[in-house]
Amino acid sequence: MKISLNNGRQKDFLIILLGIVPMIIFSYLLVNFFNNITRYTTQPPLLYVLILFLIIVLYVSYLEARDKDDFVTGKTQTLGVNNSFTGALALSILFAKDYKTAFIAYITISILILIVREFGRYSSKRKNLKYLNKEGILITPLNKNNRGKALINDMEVNVYSLEKIDPNTKVYISDIRGNYLFISKVK
Repeated sequence: MKISLNNGRQKDFLIILLGIVPMIIFSYLLVNFFNNITRYTTQPPLLYVLILFLIIVLYVSYLEARDKDDFVTGKTQTLGVNNSFTGALALSILFAKDYKTAFIAYITISILILIVREFGRYSSKRKNLKYLNKEGILITPLNKNNRGKALINDMEVNVYSLEKIDPNTKVYISDIRGNYLFISKVK
């Protein structure tokens, strides 16, 4: 599934806007009915756990953007189904002392996620420019998982194929899905 950059950004902003309402509702409920919990979330050591969770959410966001999984589609091949904006929502609620603090935390975390996602999109674009449609030679036989090694741009890379290809066949990178380079025979 190819997603244009503008379409991916539009989905990012839509998710942020849709997250504001549940964030306010849940932070209001948490603060008013579970006040003892919110008193401790902004103090060490729980604060350190929340910061670690934020770093994990940002990393997942990078992977989602790099692997072109801008929406919850289940195609994030590295960590399974995970959406960084859901993590941002949970973090902003846990950082909340009141709904105003939750709103500020949510906007701040969302801005960080948008920045990290741009880095992921840039990384994906660089990888596409480096490998997509580049020709080379399949240098090993494909194993039972259709995985082998090819010499592309004078570099030995792991490749996958959806078709049977013999070693020493001229191939090109026909698709990139996450970290997987798919090859086809040169016609």
